[in-house]
Amino acid sequence: KHFQRPMPPFIYTSLAFIGWHIPDWLVAGGSYAVTGKTPMAVLQELAKAAGGFVESDPHLPVVRIKPRWPKAAWQIAEAEPDATVPSSVILQINGRRTVSERCNGVFVWAEHAKGRAGDVYRQGSSREPRAAALTDTLYTDTDVLTSAGMAALSDTGIHKTETVLMPVSEKYGIPLAQLGQVWQIQEPEGHWQGVITGITLTVETENDAPKITQSAVIDRYMDK
Repeated sequence: KHFQRPMPPFIYTSLAFIGWHIPDWLVAGGSYAVTGKTPMAVLQELAKAAGGFVESDPHLPVVRIKPRWPKAAWQIAEAEPDATVPSSVILQINGRRTVSERCNGVFVWAEHAKGRAGDVYRQGSSREPRAAALTDTLYTDTDVLTSAGMAALSDTGIHKTETVLMPVSEKYGIPLAQLGQVWQIQEPEGHWQGVITGITLTVETENDAPKITQSAVIDRYMDK
C-alpha cells in the first residue's frame, strides 16, 4: 500500500484525514497485516514506525499524523519557530532536566525479506555511542528508516521539560499552542526554542470577561 493519501479501510467514514506530516513510504504487499485492527490502530502503528504520533482535532472530526520531532533535536534551536512568546507576557516557567547518554547512531531494520535496514547517524559524529536498535515490520523504505532513527537519537542526551504558563491572546500574538510545533520563548537573559509536547487550557472570568491561559509543556534540547 502507498500511504500518501488516506484510503479505505484505514480511515473511519466519520473522520476526515487532513494532514500527513511524516515521511511518505511504500509498504510492500504481504509485509504488514491490518486484519483485526481498527483504522485508528493502523494509523497509530504507521505514525509510531516513523517516530510520529496521531493527533485528533479538539473541535472537528479530523486527525493528523505528525512527527514527534519536526527536525532533529540538535537543529531545533536554529529552526524557524511557529510562534514567539515575549518575556513580558509569560506568567510562570518551571523546568525539569533529564540527562541520558547522547547517542550518535542507531541501527534500524525490518525482520523480514521485504524490509530494509539502515544505519542512521548524526553527521560529523563517530556514530558512537549507539541507541538501542529499532525493529518494525513497517521499515520497508529508507525514508521511514531515517525518520525513525532521527527521532530515536533526538530523544537521547540532555533535555529540559519546560512548563510555560501564558495567555492565549490575539493582542500579543500568542496563538493556542499545537502539539509538535516549535516555539521560541524569550526571557530577560535570552531566548530558547523547543517542541510542544502538551497543552492545558484554563478558562476563567475576569471583570465579567473570559480569560484564557495555556500551560504549554515544551521539550527543550540542551545537549550539543
